[in-house]
Amino acid sequence: MHGLNSRARCDVVRELVLHERACVICLVETKVDVLITSMVYDLMGTYFDYLSLPAMGASGGILVGWSCQLWARSRTIYLCFSASVVLQTVDGATPSWSMCTIYGPINEASKPDFLTELRDVNNDYGGELLLLGDFNMIY
Repeated sequence: MHGLNSRARCDVVRELVLHERACVICLVETKVDVLITSMVYDLMGTYFDYLSLPAMGASGGILVGWSCQLWARSRTIYLCFSASVVLQTVDGATPSWSMCTIYGPINEASKPDFLTELRDVNNDYGGELLLLGDFNMIY
């Protein structure tokens, strides 16, 4: 994705969400520094709750959304390079699970801070954790 700064790109996301009947959505590289609720509703529908991390300059930005009909949020954490949420089914029938959406730094100087943040996120949850996103690193 090359940002959500055009109506056509937002329409493509909306069509995909509807077609796939998505109940959890994670977008990185939104390139949006201020995400307003009406834009989120245009992307996912009014039955979604969300968290977002703004873009810094011309890159980055995270949007995570989940269907309030299926999922309840119990905790969110916003850090420099990541946005995390703990979700559980609305009926409480399944254990909660944690998801951390990442947009890693492009510049080399910030990579040690990024790796420290990842370690801290992992230590903070202590259970099952799904890490996803753009790490901007080559192994």
